Amino acid sequence: MKLFEEERNELSLKMERFWETVDENRFDPPIVGICIFAGTKPAQQFSQIYPTPVVPASYIIDLVGRPVDVITVNDNMDDVVFMSRLNAATKGASDAGSSSTSTSHASAGMSHSADGTNSFTAYDTQSPPMSQNVIMDTCTDPTENQLTLENRVECARHLLEEKRKADERRKVEEERVKELERRNLGKQMAEAKMSREDKELREEAEKRRKDKIESQRQLKLLREQLKADREERRQRLNMSGDICSSHPLPDESNRQLSNVPLHSDQSEECRIQCKFADGSNLVQTFPSSSKFSELIDVIAKDGRASKDFYLVQTYPRREFPDASQTFQQLELTPTATLLVISKRSSHSVIPANGSAFFELIQNAIVAPLRVLYRIITTFFGYGGTNSPKTGMRYEKARRVSQTRDPTVSRQEGNIHRFHNDDANHSDDEARYNGNSTQQL
Repeated sequence: MKLFEEERNELSLKMERFWETVDENRFDPPIVGICIFAGTKPAQQFSQIYPTPVVPASYIIDLVGRPVDVITVNDNMDDVVFMSRLNAATKGASDAGSSSTSTSHASAGMSHSADGTNSFTAYDTQSPPMSQNVIMDTCTDPTENQLTLENRVECARHLLEEKRKADERRKVEEERVKELERRNLGKQMAEAKMSREDKELREEAEKRRKDKIESQRQLKLLREQLKADREERRQRLNMSGDICSSHPLPDESNRQLSNVPLHSDQSEECRIQCKFADGSNLVQTFPSSSKFSELIDVIAKDGRASKDFYLVQTYPRREFPDASQTFQQLELTPTATLLVISKRSSHSVIPANGSAFFELIQNAIVAPLRVLYRIITTFFGYGGTNSPKTGMRYEKARRVSQTRDPTVSRQEGNIHRFHNDDANHSDDEARYNGNSTQQL
């Protein structure tokens, strides 16, 4: 008896394939295969005899109606297991029914019903097929038939209970296996996480160690470089000290000239611009081979400068004491700008205001009158050194005049001018403007 679900599933199709591979000539006595779908009327009638049917399943029932075995299909079953259980069930059924049935040779054939179901039909080669009613009529004793039915029901219940317990044990075992797998998976995940964290910590520690080694190496190189720089600087200072000790230092003017690079040009002509104290200019062109004395003669003949003067170059600042050199030798080619500076006497006094003629009249007329006035007042006892106040003022003025620098000359009025004997002083050249920058 084959019991299938109304809708074919994978297990139903698998059981059907197993039955298609069964050789009908190998069973003795022949068997009858009946295919029943769950939910149909035959299935309901079958459930009344064998309660709680399992779907899909193959019920192996002997000739007296006792279920010998119930073969169910699962995912792990193959055709070998199915055939072994079928052979064992048919053998047990033949042994149980050999005393009540006669042995005959038969063959089984496959027929197709109108509803599309397949069924195995067993028939005797020497007699017409035996129907189920004929088989039931062989049991003439109603008491024996009743016991047989009760035994079949009890056996079916026992088998179903065993099947249920087996399924429960299988489910418990599967749950236990799944729980073990879950625990093992969680343990593996925890171990993998710990391993990954340990690896990251080791990598971080290794990175810090490498960074520390690299920093120490860079610091060592920097210290060595600083040490080498100090040693090189010390050697350079020692060498410069030896050179300075072996060669005497030149004077200030020569050292100033040597520090300033002079640019010369091999031009044939030299254009010289001379600037006077009143702001006027004199431009003159000379051959480069001419002597510097020719320029001095031209300025003297021009008349705008005093008789005693000298020439100064602004940048680089230098004087030209040797007038016998050429313009090429003095590095004044192709162009140069010179200042005409007048030499002043140590006794010369620049008037604060007024003209020289007024100063001369004042000195010639007023000065003798002042001397005569002082003599008269002294003769008659007025003023002079006899007056204590006058003597005190004279003594104070004398002390102030003694402490005053003799090189400083004070003029009357609100304008004062300081005089310096050094003719090269920058204040006398008037080359500074109001914002403390030098005029070229």
